[in-house]
Formats: sequence, C-alpha cells, structure tokens
Amino acid sequence: MYSRTLTILTLFSLVIITLASPVPVPLAEAKVQTPAEDLEVRGTIEARANSGKGTWYNPSVGTGACGWNNKDSELVVALGPSKYNKAKKCGQSITVKSGSKSVKVKVVDLCPSCSGGSLDLSPAAFKKLAPLSKGVIQVNWVRRSAPPYESFGLMLRLTYAVIVTSLTFGWVVP
Repeated sequence: MYSRTLTILTLFSLVIITLASPVPVPLAEAKVQTPAEDLEVRGTIEARANSGKGTWYNPSVGTGACGWNNKDSELVVALGPSKYNKAKKCGQSITVKSGSKSVKVKVVDLCPSCSGGSLDLSPAAFKKLAPLSKGVIQVNWVRRSAPPYESFGLMLRLTYAVIVTSLTFGWVVP
C-alpha cells in the first residue's frame, strides 16, 4: 500500500512540476554590437611541445619510479628529471611523434640520463616510431589532458551505479 501511494504521489508531483515549468517568452530583437567579421584575431592557443632524443629501455627490469611494474609490451615512457617533476606526471598520457608516426604512451618511470625533452620509450612504443635497431630517434611530444568525453563517460558510469544501488536497496520505487 505504501509503495503504491508513494508511486502515485511521485508521478503526480512530476506532472505538476512539468506543468508549472516556465514558458519561454520571446524577447525583442537583440542588436549585435560587433559583427564577427570585425573581430581581431590575436592568436591561437597551442599545446606546448617538447622535443629531444627518444631511446628505448626495458621497463620489465624492475619497479619504475612511479611505483608500478610494467611490461616491455606496454606503451609506456620514462621522462627526464626536468619533465618528470617529482612524480607529478605519473599516469599521465603523452603523445610522442617522430617523423610522420606517433604513439600515445603513459608516463611510468624516470629517466635519470634524459635531458630536456628527451625520453625513454618501452620497446613496444619505440617500435611504433622506428625499428629498435635505430636506437636513438628525434622526437616531439606533448602532454594530453583527458578529453571531455572521458569525464562524461565516468559521470555516466557513476550515475548508473547510483541508480543500480538505489534499485537494489529499494530507495527508488519501480
């Protein structure tokens, strides 16, 4: 009895809220003060690129500076001390380019001998750019923040978890 009454009351409340929603009122025609074609272009925002030498190493030898054990088959990278920034870059993704090829890798280690924008790639990551026999290549790389859809996907998963939990514990009446 209680759940049926609660369901009816909830549906009635939703109908009332929907009917009570404000209706948009047409406004007077707005004047454009500055047409878009008259605006001055001041420059563009670009990600700061780093460049240096790319070498390869075996991350499977031991635990990396970030505290993780990785395999040679993973797409991972070790940054030099100036870019590693006391482990603040651990877990971040960077895109490394050499010529026309590129690879997205995860920062998992420190490369003490790498200076400036130089880095050490896992064998799997290095092979995406050049054969291992080359040994050293010129690279450019940039850190990428998470795209908005990744954050949105996390939000959807959390919403789904809340709904499932609510239904499981009977907080929402079906």
